[in-house]
Amino acid sequence: MAPPDPLAARISSRRALTTAGVSMCADWVTGLWLGAAVILGGALTTWLLHLAGWGKPSGPRPADQWDWRTRDASHHPGCLGATWRRAPRPLADRAA
Repeated sequence: MAPPDPLAARISSRRALTTAGVSMCADWVTGLWLGAAVILGGALTTWLLHLAGWGKPSGPRPADQWDWRTRDASHHPGCLGATWRRAPRPLADRAA
């Protein structure tokens, strides 16, 4: 399964914020809840994709990890959420 397009996620997030803002101006409570639900859903989806290994750290990566379809091989060192997931460490770390 390919990860979603990051640009589409940003556009969706902006639409959710726009929905929430317009709803506030129009005094439409249902729209406020709808906008908040979309924002919360986007944040949860982003976090779950991160835990699944699709969130790559910033900065230069080895050439074999340049493709956007390649998952992060470092298992997010120092990431509290990834630590909670208890992902197995790479074999190189186990040997050390």
